[in-house]
Amino acid sequence: MLKRTIFYLILSSICFFSCKQKTTTFFANTLWQPGYLDIHFIHTGQGNSSFIVFPDGTTLLIDAGEAKPRNTYPYYPPFNNENLTAGQRIVKYIEHFSPKDTLDYALITHFHSDHYGELTSQSKLSKNNVYKLTGITEVGEYIKIKSLIDRGYPNYEYPIDLKENDSTFLNYLKFIKYQKGQYGMNIESLDLGKYDQIKMMHNAKDYSNFIIENLKVNQYILSEEGNSIEEYNFNSPLVNEKGYYNENPLSTALKISYGNFDYYVGGDLPGINDYPDYDIESAISKCVGEVDAMSLNHHGHKDASNLNFLKTLTPQVIAHQAIHDPHFAPNVQANLLKTDADVFTFFMSDSIKNIYKEQVKKRYKGIYGNFFIRVYPEGEEFSVFTIDPNSNEFRINNQFGFYKSRK
Repeated sequence: MLKRTIFYLILSSICFFSCKQKTTTFFANTLWQPGYLDIHFIHTGQGNSSFIVFPDGTTLLIDAGEAKPRNTYPYYPPFNNENLTAGQRIVKYIEHFSPKDTLDYALITHFHSDHYGELTSQSKLSKNNVYKLTGITEVGEYIKIKSLIDRGYPNYEYPIDLKENDSTFLNYLKFIKYQKGQYGMNIESLDLGKYDQIKMMHNAKDYSNFIIENLKVNQYILSEEGNSIEEYNFNSPLVNEKGYYNENPLSTALKISYGNFDYYVGGDLPGINDYPDYDIESAISKCVGEVDAMSLNHHGHKDASNLNFLKTLTPQVIAHQAIHDPHFAPNVQANLLKTDADVFTFFMSDSIKNIYKEQVKKRYKGIYGNFFIRVYPEGEEFSVFTIDPNSNEFRINNQFGFYKSRK
């Protein structure tokens, strides 16, 4: 650890005093290398997306949100001045940081526009004229996906028939049918309790201490012991008398472990019992247990991140993927103050910074720019890197840590 610290001090000095080599010298040493687990969080201004590189170079994309702009509580603007769609921004980011030109896996946590896309009048046709480009379909247009995992394949009938009257979802079906037939893309539903559905594809034998555990899909949650599956009891019917239901409680959830390091991600899982929300967080916290890092459920919205959940997971680092002001909910912000976590987010409006001065001072370490978690070989320690939002070359502008992974 001391040697690495000295290395980074020397490296920072080189960056500070050099001119032309300022960016390339520092940046070249922050690219992924074998043995690193990198977890990237990508701000597109329209939804969630995270990109993960396993220690052996296997790649996983979690969500590719592209929700159309809203007039009420507008979304935070994307970085730089390039005229790109959300899908194109994700592609550009992946192409820059990925060690390969394909995606081994893509996971859609649930079928909301800010997690997989949304058709608008501006959505362009794919080059084959079969489907339109938005979110995951645009990412898959430019980067081949070997295996796509969601919560409903092949029937898509829970809790209602998802194939009825939803142009975005029907477009998604056209995409997966074409990609499967033309390029052999594998499509699956998340298989609960499995440790090998999402696995290292290239050099697994060298990293036997790396594993991904499927914790939740639809109404099913892994038991605390991890040896059985439990069905969540929706006290109020999930689908109401008008046929409406909330997609968020059906989000998939994973736990990624590398040595002593553990990371949790669970889409938009809620943590309150107030229809159409349910306290899924308290139910799933038993099988998640303590982690070192996590993604805040539902962007930090008021219906998630209850104190019981945060206290059970006790993360050292929290990724807050907020895309507009409502994602800084008062109750969640109060809960964050009761943790010891370092929190990182993409963007924070001036009004939010003014309201939550104490949180900005005590909890938030990064409030402007993309960022990623790097877990070092063997998983004993990790850092967080923030990326200059004004740099189209994804220049690193700060490092936080080293954090010690817990046993």
